[in-house]
Amino acid sequence: RLERREMDLIFSCDPELIERFEHQPAFYDHILLAIHRDAPIPKGLAQSAMSAGDIQAGRHLSPICPKVPLEQFRELEFVLLQKGNNLYGRSTRMFEEAGFVPKVKLALSQLVTAYRFAGNGVGATFVSDRIVQKSPSQNLVFYSIDSKEVDRLFYTLLPQRNYTAHVVKAFIAYAVEQLGTNEDTRRPL
Repeated sequence: RLERREMDLIFSCDPELIERFEHQPAFYDHILLAIHRDAPIPKGLAQSAMSAGDIQAGRHLSPICPKVPLEQFRELEFVLLQKGNNLYGRSTRMFEEAGFVPKVKLALSQLVTAYRFAGNGVGATFVSDRIVQKSPSQNLVFYSIDSKEVDRLFYTLLPQRNYTAHVVKAFIAYAVEQLGTNEDTRRPL
């Protein structure tokens, strides 16, 4: 739809899309592992667990925040996203890095739905820190995973054209101001 100019803009972190369209950095997010607080946590990892309040305070972005290898969670059941979602590809690469195939209990199409299922104890899931900041769950604990796949830079993508409407430029400026790139608090991509 963007190619046909049926849409003015989209946000994406997909490198293939970014290359195809006029783009500019918009915001970062950080992927965390969310696990129900009553799930069996591997021995020795309790001190690395963070609450939703910790995520809201930005503790997960601190250079001293422990990064846990995903392989520590190999016995858990997971609620993952379906193919076609950026997080599907990232989680697949994280599991490959960790050297195991996850026990997938459910594959869903929406990140917020997976987050809600995890909050109800269905299985562990990957979630954006932005979701946790806006909709904290007291039923979950969060882990910062040791992987280059957890940092995402989203871009504003525009159709190739000679003119961008003032209202579109104003919206982009507003979105970047509200979402912020937080470059000074993120690990390099």
